[in-house]
Amino acid sequence: MPLNYFNNGDEIAVFNTSTTIQDVYYTQWTVLKTDSQTGQISSHAFDCAQADNLVDVLTYPDNSYSIILSFVNSQFFVFKFSASNQLLWKKVIEIPNLFLYNENKVIDNGQGGVS
Repeated sequence: MPLNYFNNGDEIAVFNTSTTIQDVYYTQWTVLKTDSQTGQISSHAFDCAQADNLVDVLTYPDNSYSIILSFVNSQFFVFKFSASNQLLWKKVIEIPNLFLYNENKVIDNGQGGVS
């Protein structure tokens, strides 16, 4: 579970918290944020149907963040959260022929979203 950092030094970690084989197709994910000044840890969980892989976590200067999950590398789920862990928006992206792309990465588009 890699840690990501905000500009202010706060840490964020995202990991799968499904507990049984029956949850494989309805997976829960947990976010832990650690305040670099106080050491206080805040957490929240959210569900994402069929996401089985954490692709990336992007952090922004305003302490908001995006979490990108995937399922079998053809469906991508993008969740944008505020600094206070409120879900701002989510989007599902279908890429049926991902193997045709030479470079696969998530890019911060500079406007609070990803492409």
